[in-house]
Amino acid sequence: MLMKKTGGILGLVVAGILLSGCGSTMAVTGNGGSASKSVSTESLKAMRWTLSTVQHGKSAPMAKLKAGIPANRYKLTFSDDGVSLQGGCNVASSSFQLNTPDKMTTGEWRSTMMACETPLMRADSEMTDLLGNVANYRLNGQQLILSGGGNALVFNGIVTDESRYGGGGVRKFIEIRNAGQGLSWREVTYDSNWVQNNKNAPWIQGNFPGIRDFKPEMNMTYIVRINEYRDQATGKVVWVKDMVTMQGIL
Repeated sequence: MLMKKTGGILGLVVAGILLSGCGSTMAVTGNGGSASKSVSTESLKAMRWTLSTVQHGKSAPMAKLKAGIPANRYKLTFSDDGVSLQGGCNVASSSFQLNTPDKMTTGEWRSTMMACETPLMRADSEMTDLLGNVANYRLNGQQLILSGGGNALVFNGIVTDESRYGGGGVRKFIEIRNAGQGLSWREVTYDSNWVQNNKNAPWIQGNFPGIRDFKPEMNMTYIVRINEYRDQATGKVVWVKDMVTMQGIL
């Protein structure tokens, strides 16, 4: 579930938000879609965009936000449901609209409500403010420039997993324990109220396929939300981390 961004901190809702698995809930809007508009939309969706630099007015492009957080921490993902911003304290999302081949607007930005260190929360707010003022875009291969309000954001694109593996992944939750006797794991399932319903499921020793972008530390336990894909070239299953929903010390 995504909540409208406010000035308050609702730390107690973190677990529910993380388990809910909701992404963007705002639909992409448009005026029917010309050929160029369709091409631009598909090109945006095919990449995961990492922020490279931010330029405020006529100042030099900066690799850090005003809040002091590295720009490349933030990533944009476009989909049929809207646009999502990840990498900060919270996940934010909005609708987006391509009005002409070079015009873009976004709707109201909404975010989850985790509490983090102040600079990171300030950076989240800075990013949604910048994105909320976007009026133009320029797409050049694997580079995307969003501008508006006198500011410009430059993103570099990497092909999304959906494009790489030829379709959407299957969302799963994997529980992992990395103790002295070795790593053990099992799939976690939940009922409609997000209560774990297989707490007594057996642990699996070995044969761990690995989770891309995730490395469990020793003497730690985790529940990781992943997307499962199948590599069409090799036929092998690929697990990609979406987010860590729980972690603790063994």
